[in-house]
Amino acid sequence: MAKIIKNELPKKGGKGNKLKDILLKDERSLTIKEATIVDGFCNYTVEIIKGTGIGDHNIKGAGLIKDDLADAFADFNVHLAVIDEVFKHANIEIKDIDKMISHELTSLYRVTSFKIKGGKDNESIILKGIKHVSSSGGFMEIVAPKIALDNLSSYHWYNELKAASDTARREVELYMNGKFTPVKEEEPEEDANQQKLPFDASSAAGGKELDDEFKDAKVHNIKSGGKK
Repeated sequence: MAKIIKNELPKKGGKGNKLKDILLKDERSLTIKEATIVDGFCNYTVEIIKGTGIGDHNIKGAGLIKDDLADAFADFNVHLAVIDEVFKHANIEIKDIDKMISHELTSLYRVTSFKIKGGKDNESIILKGIKHVSSSGGFMEIVAPKIALDNLSSYHWYNELKAASDTARREVELYMNGKFTPVKEEEPEEDANQQKLPFDASSAAGGKELDDEFKDAKVHNIKSGGKK
């Protein structure tokens, strides 16, 4: 459970902003609605439910994800495979979905984002990722239909999907709270072939003297040229 204890919030929809000073408490005042992993960074949407800054805020990842968050996303892969019916077409009966996490067919799928829909009592999830296509030797994007996360769901493994969702959302909260590897910005390298112009106090003073001489000469010419 997380609650914001500081009023310094990002502007709604702002890019590159961070939510800071998150403290775990019993009462929930924010919830993770969406998360996407891109090039090792996690971009996410957090909804502020109460207090300052109510609404959705889109946050750009500030550092590289840790293994725990990567593993949480990986737990979605088997669900995307089941939803795509790859095991059904292979005539494989699933008795325990957790035992299929390391199956070779599961390795064809990789979930890169999830999105939560609905409220607390009727949440559903949409998984998005990629699937390896052997005929082309490449990957294709795949988006699962919205899956309910309660006992009214038509998806057989909704309990396990709900557990995976809770874990992923918790890891995203921890990422938001600083559980990531900071990235040091590289300073631009100097070009050894680039000619540097010398500049020091004496050259600056000399430049001022030349300016003064130019001004004196200009005034003199005006005065002398004004009389005929």
